Amino acid sequence: MKVFLALVITLCMRQNAAAQEIRLDSLWAKQGGVAAMTFTPDSKTLLIGEDGEEGQVTVHNVTDGSQRAPFFLPPKAYTDFKFTPDGKYLVVSEQGKVVLLNPQTFDSVGVIDNVTITGNVAFSDDSRYAVIAGMYSSVVVIDLLERVVKAVLYRPSSYVPDQTHPTETAPYWNGKVSFSPDGKYIIGKYENSLVRWDWGKTPTQQEIIIGDIGNRALIGFSPDKKYFVQQSNYIWDLIEKKQIIIEGMQAVYQENNYNTAFSLDNKYLFCVNEKLQVNIVSLEQKKVLYNTEKGAKEIAVSNDNQFLSYRGVGNRVRTFHITWDAVSVHSEEENTIPLILIKPQPGNEFITIEIETPKSYTDCKISVVSSLGAVVGNVYQGDITNGKRTFIFPTTGLSSGQYTLLLSYKTGTISTPFIITK
Repeated sequence: MKVFLALVITLCMRQNAAAQEIRLDSLWAKQGGVAAMTFTPDSKTLLIGEDGEEGQVTVHNVTDGSQRAPFFLPPKAYTDFKFTPDGKYLVVSEQGKVVLLNPQTFDSVGVIDNVTITGNVAFSDDSRYAVIAGMYSSVVVIDLLERVVKAVLYRPSSYVPDQTHPTETAPYWNGKVSFSPDGKYIIGKYENSLVRWDWGKTPTQQEIIIGDIGNRALIGFSPDKKYFVQQSNYIWDLIEKKQIIIEGMQAVYQENNYNTAFSLDNKYLFCVNEKLQVNIVSLEQKKVLYNTEKGAKEIAVSNDNQFLSYRGVGNRVRTFHITWDAVSVHSEEENTIPLILIKPQPGNEFITIEIETPKSYTDCKISVVSSLGAVVGNVYQGDITNGKRTFIFPTTGLSSGQYTLLLSYKTGTISTPFIITK
C-alpha cells in the first residue's frame, strides 16, 4: 500500500558563481521514533527501525515512501543494523548476540551468541569481519563467515577526575571504531588517545596514533579512513594527524550530535552542529555547503549519494533527493510539513490527535489504517487552518494492535504510527 505521496520542495543554499551549489528536494516524511535506519546497498530502499514497544522495522521505497511488509526485531534490544559492504547480510547488534538477516526477506540466517557488547557496527572492506563497539564499552571483533567471536579489545569505561575523591568516577566517551583499510587493525579511542589494535595478536596491546584528542566520543570514520570525527564536530585528518578547520562550522560542545555519515567517494561529510542542524561539508573545500532545519539527529546517506534521510523536528523522518552542483537556485521555507502528536500511547478507549500546521491546507482527509492496509476509521475531512487543531477519535471498535494515522492533503501525505491496547 502506498502511504506517502511525493512532496517536492526545492531547497538550496546560494553560493557565489564559482562555488558549488546543492539542492535538496523533499520527497516524503514519516512520523515516529527511530532506533536505527539505513539504506539498502542498491540505494532503492530505506529501513527505519522504530523506537517502539513492538520493534517494527518499516521498509520504504526511497523515492515515494511507499511501504512493503515490515519485519520485527526485539523491541529496545538492538542498537544498530547495517548491511555488509558486499550486501550479503543485514547485521543487527542485539543484546548478547549478533543476528544475520537475509537482505531481501529479512529472515534470520545466522546468530553469533556470547557477544558481550551491544553498539555500533562496522565492517572490514572484504565483509568477512564485523566489529561492535558501545559508547563506553570495550570492542568485539566477529568473524561473519565462521560466526564466532575472534577478539575482545579492552578499553576503560571510566576514570577518577579528582584523586581526592577516588570513589567518584566520570565516563570515558569512547564511541565508534573502524577497521584499518587493510583490515589488520581496529582504530578507536582508548582513554583520551586515538589508538589502533592489532586484533589478530594475543594478547592485544593498543598503539597510540594521535595522543591527547580529548574525552570526546568518536562518531564517524570516512570510508577510506583518512578522516575521523569526534563529538562536537572535531574533525581530524588521520594521515596528517591533525585537526582540520571547516569554514562555516564551529567545533562547539553539543552532547547530542553523535551521528555522522560520509559519501562513499570520501568527498562529503554529513554531521549535526550545535544547533542540531544537518551540515553538508565538502572535505575537499573544507567548508559547509548546506544547513538543514534544526532538531536533526539520526542521519543516513544512500550509497549512490543521491538520497539523504534524517530524523528532524517532532521525531519526523524526512527523506530528500540530493542534487549536487545545482544549476537553478531558489529558496523556500523548509518546515512546511504538518506535525502530528497522538496521545495517550498506547491508546485504549480513544486517542487525542493534535495537528500543528505552519499554513492552511484545503481538501484534507484524516483516516486510520490497520497494519494490513485497510481503512478502519475516518477522523476528519475538510480544510485545516494554520495553527493547532485537536481531534478525538473513539477506538472502541478496534482491537489491540498497531495502526497508522494518515493525514492526506493536496501536496502530500503524512503517516504516524500508534498502538491500541485493550
